[in-house]
Amino acid sequence: MALLGKLARRATLLPSFNLVRRARYIPQPPEPLIGIIIARHAEGYRVDIGSAQAATLDALAFEGATKRNKPNLKVGTLIYAHLLSTPPFSEPEISCVDLATQKAAGFGPLEGGTLVRGVELGRCRALLSPSNPLLSTWGARLPFEVAVGMNGRVWLKAGEGDEEQLLQSTPNPQRTCTPFAQPKFRLGLSCASSPLLISLVSLRPSNMLRYSTLALAAATTLVQASPPSYIDPARIADSLDRARSRHTNALDNYEYNKIHHPELWDQHKRAIEQAGGIEVAAKLRREKRELVERQSQQGEVPLYDFFSEPLDIMIYGNVSIGTPAQAFPLLFDTGSSDLWVYETGTGSDSPEWDASASSTSVTDPVIPWSIQYGKGEQEGYLNQDVVELGGYSAETVFASANTLNSAFSPYPISGLFGLGFGVISSSGYAPWFERLLNNSVLANPYFSLYLVRASELTDEAEGSVPGAQLCVGCYDTSKYVGSVSWNPVVSEAFWSIAMDGIAFNGSIIQGTDMTAALDSGTSLIQIPVAAAQAFYSRLGGLSSGNGDGTYIIPCDVPIGSIAFVFNGVHYEIPPTDLLRAISRDRSQCLLTIAGVDNKDARGNSVAIIGDVFLKNAYSVYSYSYNGAPAIGLAHSNIAGDWADYNGTNSGSSNDQFQEPTRTGTVSIVNTQRPQTGTVETVTGGGLTTGRASRTATGSQVTVTVSPSSGASRTLAFLLSPLLVLLAAVSLV
Repeated sequence: MALLGKLARRATLLPSFNLVRRARYIPQPPEPLIGIIIARHAEGYRVDIGSAQAATLDALAFEGATKRNKPNLKVGTLIYAHLLSTPPFSEPEISCVDLATQKAAGFGPLEGGTLVRGVELGRCRALLSPSNPLLSTWGARLPFEVAVGMNGRVWLKAGEGDEEQLLQSTPNPQRTCTPFAQPKFRLGLSCASSPLLISLVSLRPSNMLRYSTLALAAATTLVQASPPSYIDPARIADSLDRARSRHTNALDNYEYNKIHHPELWDQHKRAIEQAGGIEVAAKLRREKRELVERQSQQGEVPLYDFFSEPLDIMIYGNVSIGTPAQAFPLLFDTGSSDLWVYETGTGSDSPEWDASASSTSVTDPVIPWSIQYGKGEQEGYLNQDVVELGGYSAETVFASANTLNSAFSPYPISGLFGLGFGVISSSGYAPWFERLLNNSVLANPYFSLYLVRASELTDEAEGSVPGAQLCVGCYDTSKYVGSVSWNPVVSEAFWSIAMDGIAFNGSIIQGTDMTAALDSGTSLIQIPVAAAQAFYSRLGGLSSGNGDGTYIIPCDVPIGSIAFVFNGVHYEIPPTDLLRAISRDRSQCLLTIAGVDNKDARGNSVAIIGDVFLKNAYSVYSYSYNGAPAIGLAHSNIAGDWADYNGTNSGSSNDQFQEPTRTGTVSIVNTQRPQTGTVETVTGGGLTTGRASRTATGSQVTVTVSPSSGASRTLAFLLSPLLVLLAAVSLV
C-alpha cells in the first residue's frame, strides 16, 4: 500500500484532506482559487486563501449583489473565486464575478462536499484542462461537482451514495463526515467521479504524468501554465565555465598547500579535533537538559538573495572587520575558503576596506595575493584583523583586493567570504570558521545555510530580497521540515558527500550514483558526463552540442519528478529551478543540470551541486558528527515534496509534512547594505611571511534565497491499493 500520510480534518463541518504542498501559495491573478471565510466586516469578508496574507472579498463582488441585497455568508463558508490584479505586495483581492460579463461564471459559495488541501499545482492544471482524458473517462461513470483552485485546493461533491463510496475508498475507521451546510451552489461541471479525483491528487507525479501527459501542458480558460523564463545560453555556459575553472584551481591550491604549507594542514586537523570536543560537550549539555540559549540570537546571520531574471545570482550578508567595525556585504561560498574585500580607492560601488581606520589591522609584512574567477583575476595584499560574524569574532588573515573583477563588480557586494576547508585556501592561511573552532568559542561545531527563491517573492526583473540565513554554530528548526539526515564527508578538500543517485518519478536511475560537492558559490549543477548521459537518456534530453555539457528538451513536455537522493532520502527539485528556455518562443529548454567531468582531491569524479539544489535542502556543515566531518540535509520549508523523512519514499505510518508558512512583508532593494556595528576587540598575532602571489580560480558565485518561516500542518491521506489499481486499469 502506498502511504502518503494520515487523514486530517480542519473543522467538524467539512471533511478535509491535506496533501503535500510544495510551498506557500503565491497569489497570481487571475487564477481561480478556493478560499475559506475567516472574518466578516461591514464592507465584505476576509478569506483564507493559503497565502501569507488573507484576501479581501467585497460584499458586492457577487452576481446580482447590491447595497440592499448582499449575500450573508457565515465564517467558515467555502468560496470559489478568482484573483484580481493588485499592486505588488499589497493585500490580495478576490471576486466571485467575471469582470467582463459581471456574471458568476461558476464562482460563488460552495455547499457541502469534501475539501482536499495541498494538491500540487500541476495536478490542479490537469484537472482544469478541458482536454484532460481522465475527465471523460470517469464522468460517464459517476458524475459529481468539482471546483479546482490554483492555490492547491480541490472541492468535490458527489451524490449521497457516491459520497459514501468516496469515503469508503479511504480506509480510516475513525473518520466521520458531516455535511457542509452552507447556501447551495452548483458548479455545473460533471466531469469526474470522486475516486478519480482522489486517485489523481494522491498518486505520485510520475503516475499522473503517465496517465495524462497532454493534460498537464494544456491551457485553461482561466489559467495558463507559466512558460519557463528565457535565458541566453551564453550565460549558462559562462556560469558553468567559471565553476569548473574555480574548482580546478581549488584543487591546485590543495596540492600546493600539501607541499608548501604543512602548517595549514595541521591547523585543519586540529580544527576537526577541536570540533570533536565541542560535539561531545554539546551532547553532555543535552543529556543534562542544559539547553544552550543564544543571547541576542547569536549565530544567526540574515542574508540577501541578489537575483537577475531568470537566475538567483548570489547570497550575501553583513560581515564586520576591524576596530571600530567596518561593515561589508560579502558573498558566502562553501566551495572556497578565502575571505577578501575591496580596499579603499578601488572604485567599487560597494563599501571598501580602509586598513588605516582600524586600530587592530596588520598589514606588514606586505604579501601579494591573487585569485582568478573564470576569465577575471582579483589581486591585492594580505591583511589581518578582527572579523566578526553572527556575534563571533576571531583574528583572521584576509585579502585586501585592489582590482575590480567582472565576476563580482556588477553586484551589491564588497567581496567574498569562504566557508570551505582551509586546505584549499589560496592565501595559505586558515579560514575564519576554523579559527573559531581552534579558539573553542562555538557552542556547536557547524554552520548551516538556508536559501530562498526570489521568483516566489517578486515579479521584479532584478534586485535583492531578504530571507536567506547563515547560522554560525547553530541551525534553525523553523527553516526545514522533518529531521536532519547526516552524510559523512568523503573528501579532504571539499564539502563532498556520497549521492545515491538521481531519482526520476521516484526511482533512482542506474548509473547516476556519484560523489557530490555542495557549493553555495555556484548556481547550477554539474554532474559527471557518464551520469548525465544516463540521466538524460531516461529523461529524453539531447545534447545541446555547445560543448558545455548542457542538454535540450522541449519546454512543453512535463519532466516529471526529479530528486537527488542522499542516504536514502529524496530531495525533489521543482521545474521552477530546473527549466530555462533558450529559444525566444519558449519552445526549447535546457535543464540547469549539465554533464561536466570534475575531479576531487583523490582524482575521482565529483559533481558540483549548486544553489539549484540547495534552495530545496536546508544544509548543515559540521566539522564533527560522531567524530568526523559531515553534512546534514533536511527538506527546506520552501520545497515541500512527497518524500518522508525517515529515509525512503515508500511511506510509513509516521509520515508527516509541515506545510510552509510565510510571514511578514517583502521589500525589493537594488543594493542592500548592512549597517555598521561594533565588535569586541581581540588582540594578538601578526602576519608572518607567506608565499608570494598565488593564483586560484573561482567562478561567478550565484546563489538564491527567499524569506520563509516554516512550519507546520500535519497532513494527508491514506490511499487504498484497490483505488490505485482501479485508476490505473481504467486509464491505461
